[in-house]
Amino acid sequence: MGSGESHTGAFAGFVIESGKALWRMPDGMSERAAALTEPLAVAMHGITRSGATLGDTVMVFGAGPIGALSVAALVAKGIGPVTVVEPGERRRELALRVGATEALEPAELERFERWEPDKMSARAVDVVLECSGKKAAMEAGLCQLRRGGRLVLVGAGMEPPTFDPNRMLLNELEIYGSFLYDADGFDTAIELLASGALPVDDLVDPTDVPLDLLGEAMNGLADGSIPGKVMVVPQVSGAAHKAADKTADKGDAK
Repeated sequence: MGSGESHTGAFAGFVIESGKALWRMPDGMSERAAALTEPLAVAMHGITRSGATLGDTVMVFGAGPIGALSVAALVAKGIGPVTVVEPGERRRELALRVGATEALEPAELERFERWEPDKMSARAVDVVLECSGKKAAMEAGLCQLRRGGRLVLVGAGMEPPTFDPNRMLLNELEIYGSFLYDADGFDTAIELLASGALPVDDLVDPTDVPLDLLGEAMNGLADGSIPGKVMVVPQVSGAAHKAADKTADKGDAK
């Protein structure tokens, strides 16, 4: 391939990649653990942006793969307690398994009107990590901060939120965006995964997903029936193999 050529590829048995984009798996690390490296690096960058340290209380909105990894990473660092806000029951259960102290439905949160910028939630925390990308969650997250608190927008959403400037001003709140990784994000993520401090078996769905069932898995992630990250394997299911063999046989018979 010439130096001026580009390439793409995904969900295939083999892809071409630059050596600069590759990391060596530590001895003894499973492929399932290694598959968490990139999303864990995303989650850890959100934590870095928040400035969360020992003694801080944290609330995580959304317990999908990034939210659940954020909880697990916070707990591994000894930061917390961590409260999770998530509408899906299975994801709330996952959040508790990976270390959340409490898992709430969105309706359980206190909400305040614009003329109440000085009111504080009884559950007010130092840091909110918003990992769902939902407008309502971003807005609710701001109301869960104590004075001087930090809201980090980790999840990407299409509908923009409306923040109360008086709440931000009177309580000196800070809002940060979080995109991609820390400079050493992959190295740090691999080190944490290799330490055994993360509950990998809970964070990765136990069923490997072959290529022909990828669409079903994506639907399951979207509707919350699959709470954690899925492991995609570059092969097709047995049923797909049989269907392909039958098609080939028919072609040979013509």
